[in-house]
Amino acid sequence: MIDLANKCVLVRTHEEYKNILKVAKKQGYRWYGEKEVYLYPFEEQQVPDILKFYSNKELTRNASLTPGYELVEASDVTEDEKKLKDAISLVRTFTKYPNRTALTDSFIKSLKLLADTVESQMEEMKITAIARENLSNIYGGLVPNEIKLELSGQIVPDSYGKRIGYYDVEKKSYVSYFKKDKEEGNTDCFDAYKNSGCVKEKRHEIYTERDIKEVIDYYLMYDIKESSKNEPTEIEDYISRGIYINGYHKCRYELLFAADGMISRVVVEYKTNNIPMYDFIKGMEDDISEILEDDSCEDNIFYGIIKNHEIMMFDEFACGNNVEIENADDLTEMLASVRMLSCEFVKNGSKRGEVDGENNT
Repeated sequence: MIDLANKCVLVRTHEEYKNILKVAKKQGYRWYGEKEVYLYPFEEQQVPDILKFYSNKELTRNASLTPGYELVEASDVTEDEKKLKDAISLVRTFTKYPNRTALTDSFIKSLKLLADTVESQMEEMKITAIARENLSNIYGGLVPNEIKLELSGQIVPDSYGKRIGYYDVEKKSYVSYFKKDKEEGNTDCFDAYKNSGCVKEKRHEIYTERDIKEVIDYYLMYDIKESSKNEPTEIEDYISRGIYINGYHKCRYELLFAADGMISRVVVEYKTNNIPMYDFIKGMEDDISEILEDDSCEDNIFYGIIKNHEIMMFDEFACGNNVEIENADDLTEMLASVRMLSCEFVKNGSKRGEVDGENNT
């Protein structure tokens, strides 16, 4: 199954339009500023069209291809869905008649497709967003102080912005995303939060069916509980260059990459006998080069982080972009900081997590 996040999908026919929105709905997408994805009336479907799928589960029409987004054909997405359905049917047939099903190449490919699909879904993690300001006293606590979010991949954003509405610069009018406001035909809920001093503004351009529109988005800001920025820096334990004869160090490093107002806060686990952090940083370029050559190497510290020559980076609102990495220098040039989050000594033969004293020569 093709993950639509950070994709621009070229739709050529009305039938493709209908099918791609079905896939989008399954993956939890909604139209920009709306609560869900729905099929526009036939006469409003502009084809050919480019649908842009953002990492925050929003999509827009009449979009243009921008850096960090991959252009794919709608037919490729729907064909992938068909292959997945065929694979499920084939495996179910095997479970019913195991003695009559041969291990053909097509059957093995079906198993691989299902395994890849399950693996991609297992990568999704649940994170918690905590409001920076107490929202419980605003408009009866309509917006919660804590929100549960789902995230694909291993990189966790520092913060999250819940968009509550926008200002149309040309029309000089406000649009509220609150259901109550839409039902009552006003912006009372939106105004209560906007005037509370808790919102953050973002001025940008969006593509509509007819033109480019300048808007100011309004967000309620949250911090992500699981972000490694909340962890203290390890200052007690360290690694010397001496040879440890009875065990090794298990370390967790936080690598902060930054570019164009976006960041990627990566946490890697590193096991070593006598390589301190300075030497670890010097050798990191080799790890990047290796994962760019083969991103299936599970022993590489960047496994699951750099995929298809790309790394995910987030802005302060948790809108993500896949940034292309052509070589190791592209990534190391964006390295803003490195710090140690934890360091424990594991004695040879001990169980995982069992820490003992250190002997070195």
